[in-house]
Amino acid sequence: MKIIAIPMRTQVNKKKTIWFLRNTYIQAIKTYDCIPFPILDTSQIPLALQCCDGMLVPGGYDIEASYQKDCMIDLHTCYETPMDHFDFYCLEHFIKARKPILGICRGIQLINVYFHGTLYSDINIKQHAPKHKHHLRCEPISLYGNIYPSNYEVNSYHHQCIKELGKNLQCFAKSADGYCEGIYHTSLPILGVQWHPELLQQDPIFSLFFDVICSNSFITPFKQEIY
Repeated sequence: MKIIAIPMRTQVNKKKTIWFLRNTYIQAIKTYDCIPFPILDTSQIPLALQCCDGMLVPGGYDIEASYQKDCMIDLHTCYETPMDHFDFYCLEHFIKARKPILGICRGIQLINVYFHGTLYSDINIKQHAPKHKHHLRCEPISLYGNIYPSNYEVNSYHHQCIKELGKNLQCFAKSADGYCEGIYHTSLPILGVQWHPELLQQDPIFSLFFDVICSNSFITPFKQEIY
């Protein structure tokens, strides 16, 4: 049974900080016989690196514009606490340890910014994803693009997304209007998706990540078969 680290989220309510994580992530992890390991503080990182098989970086609010030298806009909703720094701290230590990482929604954006990529501050979400849904166009150059059927439909709950890819990141899935929706690192076991697979029935990205990547710790992205 695998153990998956998850950086928790915070919310300030009546001057009290509440740690939380949506139950959909927990249920998705349990479906694949994995145990969630909540990270509440940076002091837990050494233990997490020692006992966890990988890390899932969940969705959440927008990333502070200062992390990519961008300007804030009125539509940005950010955490009141230094959540961005906490997430980047977790990412850095798992990356240095070559531990598998899966970023979801905000998670894919964090990964891209960490590797010096940029984001669109605010796309037209009504055009991008009417009724919070759109189809994917997968790039068949890697096994990541091959795990999805053509015209696969995903959910969409974001208004920021990848603009310029970070160093050593490749796109394996795009929306119909051309935005990058799925990425992988060319030499590290890192994946990111802009949609929320935990809200879909048996999205193959979870099986690939939990059953393959976390088991092997590293796979070559240009292999055509899943083993």
